[in-house]
Amino acid sequence: MKTIVKPIEMKSVTDVNGTIRPLRFRITDQEERLHTVNVLSIYSVEQSRIAGEKKRIYTCEIQIRDKVRICELRYNLDTTTWELYKV
Repeated sequence: MKTIVKPIEMKSVTDVNGTIRPLRFRITDQEERLHTVNVLSIYSVEQSRIAGEKKRIYTCEIQIRDKVRICELRYNLDTTTWELYKV
């Protein structure tokens, strides 16, 4: 996987226990166009402290322009922001 570290707009679902499940996200390309990416499945969820910030790390299968890929999404619990970390 290639490291990207790019902020994304996420659409997710939170159940009654507080578990967050990402559904799809939007990301901008080099020409500043928005692309919607579907999260097909979640393989693992880990909680970690990175540079002093609490993060949930999701390893997911996504669909980008008719291609299925594995990616790493990170949710920052302190700032409540999402980023696409690796594809």
